Amino acid sequence: MGAAVARAFAREGAAVHLAGRTVPPLDDVARRIRGDGGVAHVAQLDAVDREAADRHADAAAAGNGIDICFNATANDDVQGSPLADMAVADVIRPVTKAVTTTITTATAAARHMIAHRVVRPHRRLPATRGGTRSARHPRRLAALTVVLPRPAGRTVPMRGRS
Repeated sequence: MGAAVARAFAREGAAVHLAGRTVPPLDDVARRIRGDGGVAHVAQLDAVDREAADRHADAAAAGNGIDICFNATANDDVQGSPLADMAVADVIRPVTKAVTTTITTATAAARHMIAHRVVRPHRRLPATRGGTRSARHPRRLAALTVVLPRPAGRTVPMRGRS
């Protein structure tokens, strides 16, 4: 899912910053984006590490800020086992990871989005699947691990959304 989202944003003109624990798959996505004429950067990042997420967001925002971000982390969930046979740790691990990565990545990006007035910190934002919507730009998603900085001088249109 993250690769498809990154490629879609790149097609619309966003410089895409891909980050994850395993670099080779990110390199493959970046190569495809660049092959299609887009801009893509790759960095290794464990999204559970708040300080690392902050550093990555700082580096990604150094150019043109962060306008859109999307969290597509894997949550290490156990598939194919009946719930009755699962250890509690196998149930809790993906929940903990999902919440942790969402908070670390969203807050890392939000600091930059607030600074550039992409989102306003004092407004309650309606929930959406996979993140929150920007109060100022309801067509944009605010939630990371694919960090998508704002292209210089323009916003990124979202097709097929009203």
